[in-house]
Amino acid sequence: MGNKEYSVRHILVEKESEAKSIAAKLKKGGKFDKLAESNSKDAGSRERGGDLGWVPVGNIPTTYVKPFGDAVMKLTKGQISEPVQSQFGWHIIKLEDTRYLK
Repeated sequence: MGNKEYSVRHILVEKESEAKSIAAKLKKGGKFDKLAESNSKDAGSRERGGDLGWVPVGNIPTTYVKPFGDAVMKLTKGQISEPVQSQFGWHIIKLEDTRYLK
């Protein structure tokens, strides 16, 4: 498990109501990257469609705040989380892919 990496995207908004609205749009077929570009308050990933890149599974507890990291670890490839609250606001998280390093 130590050589597994996760590719993660997220959308960060201020209010739970915003997160729920975006989650509903995603369930109706909205494109995650487009919704991130137009809604996320995370300037570092917004222009990349919410892309946070690859992170080794062992680094998740130190790379992400606990509620975010916990949510990532529960997702399967392609799955989108329900809204997750952290001290930064409300996140919607998508696990894009996983891979094993050789």
